Amino acid sequence: RRLKAARALLGVELADEARAAALDAALLWGKIAAIRNRLPHPESTDQLVVAPWNIAWNGAGAALQKIIADPSHHCGEAIERLHDLTAAG
Repeated sequence: RRLKAARALLGVELADEARAAALDAALLWGKIAAIRNRLPHPESTDQLVVAPWNIAWNGAGAALQKIIADPSHHCGEAIERLHDLTAAG
C-alpha cells in the first residue's frame, strides 16, 4: 500500500511525500527479506543498502541508495524499481 501511495503522490508532483512513502515501503520490504533470509531486521532505511540486507534489492539497490543518500534526488526510479521488485516477489 505504501508503494502504491508513493506512486500516486509522485504522479501529482508531491515528491517529498512520495520519497517518504517509498522509504517506508522499502523498509517494510527489507524486513520481509530479512525474515526470508533469517537476518536481523533492519532498524532504519540507512541499513537497507549495506550488507547483509542489500541482498534483497537486485536492481533496486542503486536507485534506493540514491534517495537515501540525497533527499533532493528524484525518487521516481526508486519507486519503479521497488514496484518491479515487489511484483516479482
